[in-house]
Amino acid sequence: MGVLVYAYRELEERTGELITAPGAKSRTVRSAIETLHPGQTFTIADLERACPTANRATIRRVLGELREQGQVECLGKGRSAQWRKTQM
Repeated sequence: MGVLVYAYRELEERTGELITAPGAKSRTVRSAIETLHPGQTFTIADLERACPTANRATIRRVLGELREQGQVECLGKGRSAQWRKTQM
């Protein structure tokens, strides 16, 4: 187990990846959405490409928070659902 931990630390150092602070992935998703223009549509897959460090659960959680705040709205259901930025 110690060898694996050492290997991962070395990999992080060599690739320049740092251990992210709590909430960093959520902030990344919010920032990606903030760059969109009001009225612009996007999908969860678009956010996954824009934020490769954030997993789908994090993206869904952030979208749910923003929907409750009235900043985005969902257009449809399922895999083909699109989201629209309303304000921010």
